[in-house]
Amino acid sequence: MTNLPYAGHIKLMSFKRTELINPLLFLIVFFSVFSVHASEKSTVWTGNLQALINNGGVKQELKSWPLAELRKFKQLTSREMDPVSGKIVTWRGVGLSQVLDNALSTLPIERRAQIDLVIIENDQGGRALVPRAFIVKYPVILALKKEKETISSGLYSVVPWTSKSRTLNEGLPLESFFISKITRVEFANYRELFADIFLKRRTDPAAIRGEKTFIQNCAVCHASDKAPQLKELVKKHKNKALATIDHPPIEGVPKLSEKKFRYLSNYFNAFGIETSN
Repeated sequence: MTNLPYAGHIKLMSFKRTELINPLLFLIVFFSVFSVHASEKSTVWTGNLQALINNGGVKQELKSWPLAELRKFKQLTSREMDPVSGKIVTWRGVGLSQVLDNALSTLPIERRAQIDLVIIENDQGGRALVPRAFIVKYPVILALKKEKETISSGLYSVVPWTSKSRTLNEGLPLESFFISKITRVEFANYRELFADIFLKRRTDPAAIRGEKTFIQNCAVCHASDKAPQLKELVKKHKNKALATIDHPPIEGVPKLSEKKFRYLSNYFNAFGIETSN
């Protein structure tokens, strides 16, 4: 009889200890989950997208949108192949054409009409030269989400090269248009930006086609400080050899057809004659 109260006391103490431990475990788990969620949230891109116009080499800011403002734009969704993983995924974000129209709305109509090139850039040196006509024709997206998950590193340009198969016939380096961590879009005019590599005499149709091929596929490197300039290459190589020289593979740039190599040869020949005088 004397053992029963003692046993009941032990049971009561055990119950109270459980009551104390459970809330403690709950608090530990809660704050652990909260801190992880807060850490993930803090890594999400919260910068601005800057829109610039290139006026003869002088860049001027037109607009700048924080993330909250970009989310107010009409959102587009597209299923395209991820060039990194090779998988078809769902992308959601702002149409680049919307950004283009919104930024250029402050300019006179005449100046707006002169813009035929959109340059997408990030702070790591990534750069894509996208013809304005391509953006007007096809829904290029500045993606904020990938498979319903926010892209933590920021805006990612996505080309409809899966959903719009006709894009593959445009003769453009589509894979190179996929740029991550985008911070700037620059609006320019091809002739103003690449005045040094445009032919002055425009009488040879094949040379003009070669000029277009070079500007769309090669100028991103050979009209910048990333690679030897065109004038250097023409001086160093014979024009025909230059057009067929073994070029190391460039990520995102497709192998050119024989016809385009012939056009390039005509262009290099015409360019060499003009610059040798």
